[in-house]
Parts: sequence; structure tokens; C-alpha cells
Amino acid sequence: GEKRGFSFGYPEAPLDMRIDPNSEGVMASDLLNGLRADQLTVLFSKVLTTSQSRFLVSRVVEQREKKPFETVQDFLRIAKRLKTKKDLNPATLPFLALRMAVNSELENLKEALPKAVGCLKKGGKILVITFHSGEEKIVLDFFHQCREEGTGKILTSVSIRPGEEEISKNPRARSAELWILQKI
Repeated sequence: GEKRGFSFGYPEAPLDMRIDPNSEGVMASDLLNGLRADQLTVLFSKVLTTSQSRFLVSRVVEQREKKPFETVQDFLRIAKRLKTKKDLNPATLPFLALRMAVNSELENLKEALPKAVGCLKKGGKILVITFHSGEEKIVLDFFHQCREEGTGKILTSVSIRPGEEEISKNPRARSAELWILQKI
């Protein structure tokens, strides 16, 4: 994954971010170089505030007029100038937004949830781990829709979070939240 632009640790890697490198899909650099400013603002607004998105997009447009985006470093230079929470690398959320767009992650989640519940017998449970608010909203909207339709019972009114021991063993788990729905 590090050679496809998923990690800041490889600044010279191509800014690709496709989970399947053999796919014909667009790369992150294609989005940064080709989308209009308003489209980029929508893309980044999924994880950033409107003002952060506008700030970032104005820098992206300025940069790509001088030199198109090709490597992780090209985008990192701009993304790290964002003001964010102290404990979060300022580039984390912009990279997340790009990866989600490149791989159609939110759309895939919307499609997968009804299919997964459809595979369950009555009493079966679906457990979903989310890592950010965009995923959480989709999961909770779907779970609430199931409850309203009488097809599901939400077993987690509040998400189940990893404990300190799990986070110390697996730091990436710190933002994980588990949600459970039972088919009725």
C-alpha cells in the first residue's frame, strides 16, 4: 500500500490510492489535477469543515497551475498547512477524503449494507466497524431505516470503542467504532 500513496512515509510514491492498482479507476492525482474547485470542495467537505476545504482547494488550484500533482509529497506540502486538532497530522483527513473518493468507499458501503442484511436469517447480526463520521452516518442511517421498517433492531445505542490495551497494541484502532444490528 505504501507504494501507492496511502502513507505519508513514502513521499516520493505516486499519488495513486487505488485499493486495486490493476483497476482502470482514477488515481488521487487525477482528481486533484482534473476536478473543478467546487467539486474538490465537495470532496474535502466530507471530512473537513467548509473553511478548511476552501483553504485546501485554493492551495490545490494554485499548485496545479504551476505543476500537476504526481507524488505524495506534492499533496503533503499543501495538506500539512491545514489547522487541525493537535493530536492529528493535518494531512490525515485530506488524504482520507481522497482515498474515499478514489475507491468509492461511501457508495460501496451504502450498497453493501442492505446486501449483508439480506444474507442474514432472522436473529442474525451484522457488525460494522466505522473509522470516521462519514461511514458512521451511512451505517446509522441504514440501521435506523431498518428499525423504522421493522426489519432490524439496533443493539448498540452507543458505539463500542476499543480499550486502552487494544489501542496500545494497535494504534490504528483508536478511531474504530463498532455498531451492531440484529435482523428481526
